Amino acid sequence: MGTISLIVLVTWGITPEDLLSQLPVVVTLALVFYTPCLISLFIRAFFFKKDERYPEDQKGI
Repeated sequence: MGTISLIVLVTWGITPEDLLSQLPVVVTLALVFYTPCLISLFIRAFFFKKDERYPEDQKGI
């Protein structure tokens, strides 16, 4: 939903003349939208991975 919001904001919400002056706002919104996503991907990748060295221990998972 954040990607769609940014696309709509940049293409229809801000005129091309004002786009450079509004760039800090767009970057801030992108950080607000994507930082939680990156944090959750990091947590998922490093803390919730299965131990592939011992597949016989993973039967119940």
